[in-house]
Amino acid sequence: MVRASANLTDVRDGSVRGGDLTRMSVPAFLGRNGPASRAAMAWSLPATSAASRGAVVFVAGVLAAALSLVAPIPASAATAASWGNPGVVRTGLVLASISTAKSRYDPGDTVVVTVDATNDTGSSITGGTVTLYAMHLQTPAARPISRPLSVSNGASLVLTFSWAAPPADFTGYMLTAVATNASGTPLDSINDAVDVSSSWARFPRYGYMTHNSFGNPAVTPSQAASIMSDMVRYHIDGLQYYDWQYDHDEPLCGTVSSPCASWTDDGNQERVYASAVEDLVKAGHADNIVAMAYNSIYSADNGTCCQAPSYLGQRLGISPTWGIYTGTDHTTPAAFFQWDYMDPSNPDWQRFIMDQEMKAIKAFSFDGFHADSFGDLDTVDYTYNGKPAGVKYDPCTTDTVNANSTTPVHNVAGSPTWVNGTFPSFLQYAKSVLANKYLIFNPVTYDHAHCEANTSPVSVLYSELWPNNQDQYWSYNDIKQAIDEGSEESAAVSPDRQGKSLVVAAYQDYSPSGGGTFDTPDVLLLDATIFASGGSHIELGDNGLMLDNQNFTVGATPVRASLAQSVQDYYNFLTAYEDLLRDGQHNTSQTVSIQGQTVSSRAAPNSIWAFTKAGSSHEVIQLINFDGEKSVAWQTGPCSDCTEITSPHPVPRQLSNARVKYYYVHQPKAVFFASPDYNDGTTYQLPFTLGRDTKGAYVSFTLPSLSYWDMVYMSRTGPGNAPMLPGTTRLR
Repeated sequence: MVRASANLTDVRDGSVRGGDLTRMSVPAFLGRNGPASRAAMAWSLPATSAASRGAVVFVAGVLAAALSLVAPIPASAATAASWGNPGVVRTGLVLASISTAKSRYDPGDTVVVTVDATNDTGSSITGGTVTLYAMHLQTPAARPISRPLSVSNGASLVLTFSWAAPPADFTGYMLTAVATNASGTPLDSINDAVDVSSSWARFPRYGYMTHNSFGNPAVTPSQAASIMSDMVRYHIDGLQYYDWQYDHDEPLCGTVSSPCASWTDDGNQERVYASAVEDLVKAGHADNIVAMAYNSIYSADNGTCCQAPSYLGQRLGISPTWGIYTGTDHTTPAAFFQWDYMDPSNPDWQRFIMDQEMKAIKAFSFDGFHADSFGDLDTVDYTYNGKPAGVKYDPCTTDTVNANSTTPVHNVAGSPTWVNGTFPSFLQYAKSVLANKYLIFNPVTYDHAHCEANTSPVSVLYSELWPNNQDQYWSYNDIKQAIDEGSEESAAVSPDRQGKSLVVAAYQDYSPSGGGTFDTPDVLLLDATIFASGGSHIELGDNGLMLDNQNFTVGATPVRASLAQSVQDYYNFLTAYEDLLRDGQHNTSQTVSIQGQTVSSRAAPNSIWAFTKAGSSHEVIQLINFDGEKSVAWQTGPCSDCTEITSPHPVPRQLSNARVKYYYVHQPKAVFFASPDYNDGTTYQLPFTLGRDTKGAYVSFTLPSLSYWDMVYMSRTGPGNAPMLPGTTRLR
């Protein structure tokens, strides 16, 4: 029988006892690898002292054959264990999946957790247990819950746990299920995350529904529930219903009390079924997923395409005096394809379109309005009476006209970017009508409108970011800048004055007609940048499809299973650590160095991008791996609207056991490491030393691994009950 290596852990405080464990090698990667890869993870233990005998063993490496571990745990030790996650390494030999029933929970709700167990150990498990741990960062959040585990080799069973969400609002938790045998020997672990928040707007994880879902007349309530269950896997808590509407100027077909059974949308000319919309919205509500009705803020259908009725002939009450024209004689309306522009600052248009939107929201129980725009008009346009269109004064200075200009943009009447200056007026009115319903707005040319959008009363910040000369979001650095601007500019109008989190619409591996392929490094480097910077990414929708085009119906594309699992790990991480990623943290400029590595405070080729943040109780280092990358441009697909496109990114060169120095502001009492690429995102304590040199006071520690993205955070309060990193010991 082959023996698998193990570590000895004191369950009372998570510290490792015994010999000099700091000399042990730490594995480079503990992600969800296949069984063959896991079998190769064998760690050696030095001789242990007598004092360490009988301590709790947790698996550090597993062979696919039957398990025989050093110093197995007595059954009584498991019941006496600390409430903290014991840090068991995932093996994949027992626990197949873990899931929650909803995407978000209110404080005090009952969180239902389902664990699927499949015994692949090679022998039966009798009298074992599966224990569920809940952690908030490094601190246990509840007493562990255990269920009996008895399952024959090759057989499966489903275990259900009910956990009472704590009363603290706007808090993320990591849930860990640990399987042990009858003697208490750990066999496997698996993680999931929970967001306990009374509103989704604090930590939005935004997805979408398209004709791929609501264009199916055969969708049943159970099928709608299945589609939403896939969104729950990623903790998606809001959905944009893209191009669901009848016409942009008449989004509801029929009446509030009697909507049409079906209609053709005026965007993609696809059939939409009322029963499917109703069932999807209802199923989403059952899983605490809000539904946002998509529409443009200034579009009236001119009847030039697709046999759609003209707004002038429909007798809807739209007046041509509300429109925008290319000349002073109001003969040629400014238009975008088949839609004429209406002036968003015109009070009559505002009243009309919001009345239409509220009818649609009421008819299908939508939770709010996703307001879209088409970006800068790039021309000087005029109102019906021949005056330059736009507001007389826009207090925002957003950016410059283009990449080669030094002229600041004020989106005022008569400027090529005039329409952006009208956004605040429209959004103020829209939110007053929506009242307690949600408002989201996409300015599209964010570089010229981020101030106007971010200082408005929108519930959630959102924008497409384009790598072109107009919008200038070419690189990963520019993506972070956009998220920073959102947080800083929205602080004064956010409920807690800490700023809002930007939802980024960035269409990775762009495909002009959809159906492209997603390269793992491209997807994970972009998600790492967005999440580490404090934002979120609209990329997932329908039944687990990913976006590669701004036309969501076209761009919703299947994803291979291995990438879907990695993305799920990243969304678990985004949810579990939301309080460190986007809950009022501010940028700092602390120095980070890694022995033998080039480290940069900005994303740069062949370097480790290290940027630092701080909150009320933690200092945080975000590490994103560009070692081996020739470019830090993020767009890799053939995008005609993009001026900066790079080749697909290779897998970064992985770091192992890297020595890090961080020059702190406040002396830390504990150092923690977590990564979506490492053992399902579990938080581990790291041994550290304090020192001082000519640059100042620093903390030094060893980073076990860096694949794509690591987060290191330092506590000013204490170590809590997080487990020590396997192969290390607590400082004496």
